[in-house]
Amino acid sequence: TIRRLSSMGFLIPDQNKQQVAQIKNIKNHANELKKIAYFYNTADQQMIPSQRPMLLEIAIELETQVKKCQKITWQDLESLEEIMPEINRITTKFNTENQKLRQYEQLFLQKLSQLNQLEDLIVHEQKWAEKLGQIRNLTENIESIYGSVNAKSWLTDCEKRIGDCLAKAYKSSIPKMLGSKMGESAITENAELVIISGELVFRPSIEIIEKRLIKNIENFAKIPENIHGLSSSSANRFPFKFISEKYKDKLSKAAGKTKATIDQLKSLATFYKGWFTTSGGDEESGENTNEILTDSLEITKGATNQMLIDQMLSKLERIFGAIFAQVTSK
Repeated sequence: TIRRLSSMGFLIPDQNKQQVAQIKNIKNHANELKKIAYFYNTADQQMIPSQRPMLLEIAIELETQVKKCQKITWQDLESLEEIMPEINRITTKFNTENQKLRQYEQLFLQKLSQLNQLEDLIVHEQKWAEKLGQIRNLTENIESIYGSVNAKSWLTDCEKRIGDCLAKAYKSSIPKMLGSKMGESAITENAELVIISGELVFRPSIEIIEKRLIKNIENFAKIPENIHGLSSSSANRFPFKFISEKYKDKLSKAAGKTKATIDQLKSLATFYKGWFTTSGGDEESGENTNEILTDSLEITKGATNQMLIDQMLSKLERIFGAIFAQVTSK
């Protein structure tokens, strides 16, 4: 209005010009303060809840400056002009740090998504270790930047999400430990069913096979227990131990089935032992039936007794056939 009146040739007093300039200045500051007030009131919504402690120092700086603004009146614009650059610096710093932390969160989610795709913990145990190592590198970097105390909340949240992922993979892998169907188990032991000195034996021995299978179950049970937490300041160094405890009974069942399988093998070996007392070989002809009778047997951890018997009988039938053919041809 002043500009329009001046362009029309009206003489505007200097006092009025100064008042208009002051009003414009107040309006500009009011718009800036409005933006700052909105930012201040919504800052908590812009942060990931578990990451708030890492932004606490900047948030306190901002709150201190905002409280100073609340004491300033429109008659003291000089004080307001002095404080505004500091507030703008703090808000810029807050946005920068918050964006950086959100990027860290996205990196973590990418790694977690990769872990979620590795549902078979038996087959992919090494890949699990590699992905966890990558996550640990990320979290250690954040801990070094923001401090273990400030980063603890977010690291604990990350541990919980890893724990959910680990529990899911662990649970889905247990049926393979139990071996509900022949060939489903991801852990197997190979043994040769051979005739040595007229006796039916396994190579390696049944006792060695049993120790290996039980050891595999024990190693599987300890996978969650051996994974360290992400936070160096946490009192709980092994936060995933609860997973092993939760499925302890099912793993005991797997060990029991393994023991029953081994006992069945021992019974079969004893039962058929007499069939081979005269079939160890022909010393006069120099023939060695060991080569003819050697066969492979894949012993699957957790295989049901009947399934194992069926597989054993199938193998033994071929052995008996070889013996019968050799004996009748002489």
